Amino acid sequence: MNYESMLLTEVIEYINIELSKGRTMKDIEEIDFNVSKGVITKD
Repeated sequence: MNYESMLLTEVIEYINIELSKGRTMKDIEEIDFNVSKGVITKD
Protein backbone atom coordinates (compact mmCIF):
# COMPACT_ATOMS: atom_id res chain seq x y z
CA MET A 1 0.00 0.00 0.00
CA ASN A 2 1.32 3.44 -0.87
CA TYR A 3 0.26 5.30 2.23
CA GLU A 4 2.56 8.21 1.39
CA SER A 5 0.08 9.39 -1.24
CA MET A 6 -2.86 9.11 1.16
CA LEU A 7 -4.22 11.87 3.35
CA LEU A 8 -3.74 11.33 7.07
CA THR A 9 -7.50 11.02 7.52
CA GLU A 10 -7.58 8.28 4.87
CA VAL A 11 -4.83 6.35 6.66
CA ILE A 12 -6.68 6.66 9.97
CA GLU A 13 -9.95 5.56 8.40
CA TYR A 14 -8.26 2.56 6.76
CA ILE A 15 -6.62 1.49 10.02
CA ASN A 16 -9.89 1.83 11.93
CA ILE A 17 -11.75 -0.26 9.35
CA GLU A 18 -9.12 -2.98 9.49
CA LEU A 19 -9.09 -2.97 13.31
CA SER A 20 -12.89 -3.29 13.33
CA LYS A 21 -12.49 -6.43 11.20
CA GLY A 22 -10.46 -7.94 14.04
CA ARG A 23 -6.98 -7.45 12.61
CA THR A 24 -4.15 -6.50 14.93
CA MET A 25 -2.25 -3.25 14.62
CA LYS A 26 0.94 -5.32 14.30
CA ASP A 27 -0.44 -7.07 11.21
CA ILE A 28 -1.61 -3.82 9.65
CA GLU A 29 1.78 -2.19 10.20
CA GLU A 30 3.86 -5.13 8.97
CA ILE A 31 1.68 -6.43 6.12
CA ASP A 32 -0.19 -3.41 4.76
CA PHE A 33 2.29 -0.61 5.44
CA ASN A 34 5.48 -2.70 5.30
CA VAL A 35 6.94 -1.14 8.46
CA SER A 36 8.10 -2.68 11.71
CA LYS A 37 5.74 -3.14 14.63
CA GLY A 38 5.47 0.10 16.59
CA VAL A 39 6.36 2.47 13.75
CA ILE A 40 2.81 3.78 13.37
CA THR A 41 1.89 3.41 17.04
CA LYS A 42 4.06 3.50 20.10
CA ASP A 43 3.91 0.39 22.26
